[in-house]
Amino acid sequence: MLFGSIGKRGVGQYDTIMQTMTTTQSIELFKTALHGNNYSPKTVRAYVDDVLQFTQWLATGSVSADDPKTISKLDINKFLGYLANKRATGKTRYRKIVAIKKFFAFLKENEVIKNNPTETVIPPLKEKRLPAVLKKNEYKALLFEASQNPRDYAIIQTILQTGLRISEVTNLLVNDIDLINKTLTVRQGKGKVDRIIDLPDIAVAALQAYLKVRGEGSDEKIFLSRNKKGMYVTTVRLAVHKYLKKRVLPKARCIHSVTPSVHISHSMACLQRFCKASWDIRNWNQPYSMSIWLTRR
Repeated sequence: MLFGSIGKRGVGQYDTIMQTMTTTQSIELFKTALHGNNYSPKTVRAYVDDVLQFTQWLATGSVSADDPKTISKLDINKFLGYLANKRATGKTRYRKIVAIKKFFAFLKENEVIKNNPTETVIPPLKEKRLPAVLKKNEYKALLFEASQNPRDYAIIQTILQTGLRISEVTNLLVNDIDLINKTLTVRQGKGKVDRIIDLPDIAVAALQAYLKVRGEGSDEKIFLSRNKKGMYVTTVRLAVHKYLKKRVLPKARCIHSVTPSVHISHSMACLQRFCKASWDIRNWNQPYSMSIWLTRR
């Protein structure tokens, strides 16, 4: 079962509640079930937002949109067509259909509906595109530009050397960093799993330099903003974009190619693939480009 049925107070009472439940009420119940099954807040928000978008679109052309029993497979396929006309990518449409499928599977499991209209809906194909990449000299320029700011330089080196997501970096606490044993503890990262990561010397040096000037803050987060509080994911992303736009990339490429969708932590996988020892950007001479991902959360 996807989520498991909710507790039944009594067969008659349960059947009455389920059979008269509106789409709006169903979405709230779906949201509660997601939280109860320990889905992350971001995942819950994404699923609910996608389902809401579908039902809100449906309401513009159907007076029975708030009755989940009246929603059909044809409605869902029309919604896919609507998204296609809006030039939503295949990846976006795929994600929305996955959310809608989970929603209706949940409703059927809990007897809100008898038939699941999404069972035979085929999700759209997802595009497979190469990530935007930075060349070797651009990586050097990025680190050079950030070198005058100990905090930003430490953030970039931490992500490059460990492959952490930006959200994992912003959640790091001072006690999570062990510079003596050269390790870093990620708590409740992807999949709500704790893990310990070795820190290369270059990352240790960057963190040591930052901690010397960090000062005390009202937050236990290691990376602090100007007001001495923990940084947000958006703040970190904008900080790195600032260096990319400054001198690292040509203006046209920065705006139209790399900046919107580059991810910084993906480069770690490339490093592990091509380099056996700890990587230092100054000594790296491999003839490969590596992608910097900034939108990964």
